[in-house]
Amino acid sequence: MIGPTGGAGTSRWAKAWSLTRETVPMLIFALLGLFFSGLELDRVSTWPAFVKVDKFLILVPILFNLKGNLEMNLSMRMTTAVRCDALTQANMGELDNYRTRRALVTGNMALLQVQSLIVSCAAGILSFELGHHDRSESNDMARRGPVHSTKPVMDKALRLRDGYFEFALVLSVAQFTASISSAFQGAFVCACTIWARYFGLNPDNIVVPLAGSFGDLVTMTCLSLCGSAFVFFEGTGFATALFVVLILASLVFAVMTARNAYVHELLGSGWLSLFAAAALSSLAGLVLERNAGRYHGYPLLAPVIAGIPGITAAVHASRLTSALHSKHFVARTRPSHGAGYIPVDAQAAEASPPMSWRQQLLESLQPQVLEWDSPIVLLFHAVVVQALFVLALHLSGTLIIDWAFSVALITVCILLAAGALALAHTLCLFLWYWDYDPDTTCLPITSALVDAMAQVCLQGAFAATQKIT
Repeated sequence: MIGPTGGAGTSRWAKAWSLTRETVPMLIFALLGLFFSGLELDRVSTWPAFVKVDKFLILVPILFNLKGNLEMNLSMRMTTAVRCDALTQANMGELDNYRTRRALVTGNMALLQVQSLIVSCAAGILSFELGHHDRSESNDMARRGPVHSTKPVMDKALRLRDGYFEFALVLSVAQFTASISSAFQGAFVCACTIWARYFGLNPDNIVVPLAGSFGDLVTMTCLSLCGSAFVFFEGTGFATALFVVLILASLVFAVMTARNAYVHELLGSGWLSLFAAAALSSLAGLVLERNAGRYHGYPLLAPVIAGIPGITAAVHASRLTSALHSKHFVARTRPSHGAGYIPVDAQAAEASPPMSWRQQLLESLQPQVLEWDSPIVLLFHAVVVQALFVLALHLSGTLIIDWAFSVALITVCILLAAGALALAHTLCLFLWYWDYDPDTTCLPITSALVDAMAQVCLQGAFAATQKIT
């Protein structure tokens, strides 16, 4: 669906080979990043800070989704700027000129900080509410000590559970983690995009997988270190003071973004999709928090099972969005005003009467595909990479996997990858039809739904395999 369709079989094989040559190495790097994220999550889930403040586990999928969305949205904007013809800054020389390239990068970095600080604040509030415990249970858990002790020993972290100080702790950890990881990942994405342009590579196939994988590893590292460090200051005013500083910093970055000519229009767009994605990802957080200690190896598998289909869908959405902006793929559209539907074909416009909103809704959901090569190749890549991952886990002894669970896991991988690609394709064209930019609205919803489906499917694979065996 990207570019004009080729009539010869050799052209299709050439395009498939070009996609494979650039995508597979990046998916392998992405797999490594997700694997190390899973190892780290499996390890830190038993740390004292994550046991005492279990809201941190609920935060993990939300922050993963948030950071992945922000960095991949940035990469989609940058790669679209690289590939479009006379529609974006890149083709007017902005990315090749030092001053304009610097303004474009600094503006996107400031916008990234604003988005990460504000949405992570909402993520912290959401994870705190979802992880709220029954007070009587908390009081029973807080009393620890010898059986014959006359005065029970009170654990400070458990005594403060669900109170203001834990609320401030979760908020400050969420915001500080999002801010630090955004700084690292944003600089990495911008550098990779410029590097890919310099060497003549397609950044859609390279930057998006790297942004979606190593962002999880950086976020997991920041969350584990910040959570373990800040928990020692629980009960003091440290978390509150840090929260105030970060809110003021978000205002400063908002002013910087508003004064930047390249990104100031983006300051008021894309928020609904980011907040909706955070709400959807909270479902994945609840499933992860409940199953992390119930099933052996669940935290190790969760990032990869959810990450590879999400990254594959992001690559497809990025390629499709670039093709739409560059007019290599002409999809159905409607005018932004309310004058009625206008078909793409000018002759059909004269013969067709105006369509009702119900007819337009049905038409906007119809699949439009020029070729099936790219999505099929991406689906094959995702399934093979995940199958190799499961095989490597079994052969290395990192996780003992029997045949029933292997079959269930591969089935889940195929269904998730196919569903993610179909969802990204449909949603991207749906948003384009209704005059929304898929660069900022498609990916958050897609990745959040894939994360939630992946957690539920992985839990179902564990549960079904236990019943069989």
